[in-house]
Amino acid sequence: MGFDFASILMHVTKKTFSPSGDGDESSDCRNARGCAATNTLAFLDYEHMEIHSGDHYFLTDSKTINAASSDAVDYLLVVPDTTKWVHMTIDADGSAKTAMYLYEGATVTPTSDGAYTGWTTEIGYNNNRNSGNTPGLAVYSKAGTSDPSSDYADPTLIYEYSGGSDTNQSRTPSAVRASREIILKQGIKYIFRLVSGTASNLCNVVLRWYEHTNY
Repeated sequence: MGFDFASILMHVTKKTFSPSGDGDESSDCRNARGCAATNTLAFLDYEHMEIHSGDHYFLTDSKTINAASSDAVDYLLVVPDTTKWVHMTIDADGSAKTAMYLYEGATVTPTSDGAYTGWTTEIGYNNNRNSGNTPGLAVYSKAGTSDPSSDYADPTLIYEYSGGSDTNQSRTPSAVRASREIILKQGIKYIFRLVSGTASNLCNVVLRWYEHTNY
């Protein structure tokens, strides 16, 4: 039997099906939608739904890093201390020999007015450009060093990747894609670090995340 876009009611929370599509939205029910051409239900994955709801964000940055450790780049992720948790994926690449690290529990203390001295504020944008929502996660960047323990009071290394080569840079770049989301700890600071092993290394970072309170 065929159906149109408003003829099926989704069974969500101990509610009953109704072919008339007369569900009450305040009762946690939604009208399911289907494809009129194929008579199949249309689905969105959860991350895609967060984009539609205006709670999904992205941040991109490009920097040229040389081989000296003082030319490394650090990204500081300041996670708000709320139960609206940050679900994040990370993409990063370097045009040549590059190492990438994610540290958890970094000690970076703001000034009395909440500013992080020496850090540049990076802007995260809403994937739904019709939404006025802004992210709770704050991101900053600055030149770093190759020794995070001396910089940030012994944070925990939870993710690392390195690749690329000194020569044939266009053929052997370094790239990492953490396509499975990581749920960042609330109230914790993270450092995502890029360290170059070659001069004039063009590096890119793409952070994608949504902010969601568990039901």
